[in-house]
Amino acid sequence: PMTVFRLGVNIPVAGGFYLRALPFSFLNFALKRTAQTRPVVVYVHPWETYNKTPRLGNMPLLRRFVTYYGISKALGKLERLLAEFRFQPIRQVLAEEGLI
Repeated sequence: PMTVFRLGVNIPVAGGFYLRALPFSFLNFALKRTAQTRPVVVYVHPWETYNKTPRLGNMPLLRRFVTYYGISKALGKLERLLAEFRFQPIRQVLAEEGLI
């Protein structure tokens, strides 16, 4: 399941728009806190890390914001997360948890 951080409500923190939009300090804090009790899943679409991703025209403002906001910082955030945490393929995590 998508990784969420419980702060009164569940806040998605580990990929896509949330990885791009949230400050790294909050992502780092939320992922560290969540990882204390369970594995976290971080996902990213390759286009979300490429600053020259073509922009589609005629999109409503909110959709354009959710689709493109933070692309210029996403790769740097991902690199920082890779340096900060130990990652494994999901199959290995599930096997270690006895789920497969």
